[in-house]
Amino acid sequence: MAHVTGDSRTWIYQLVKRYNKWGTKSLGDGQHHNQGQEAILTDLQQAQLWQVLCEKSPDGGLWNGRQVADWLSDIMSGSIGLV
Repeated sequence: MAHVTGDSRTWIYQLVKRYNKWGTKSLGDGQHHNQGQEAILTDLQQAQLWQVLCEKSPDGGLWNGRQVADWLSDIMSGSIGLV
């Protein structure tokens, strides 16, 4: 089964164990209940970011993560780290 689905054998065993304990409701994707974290940028800031990204970067080339983080730090008055 793991070969057919592309999932690991361990994950298949976990699914079978959950199914045996809770039935078909255990097989659904529970992440659709997770709304996630609130956006860090306001709608206006997001619009400004998209506008800036459509232009050339400060060095005239393509934007990179460091340049975006620097730009965000400027508009948010704080440091933005790269992940």
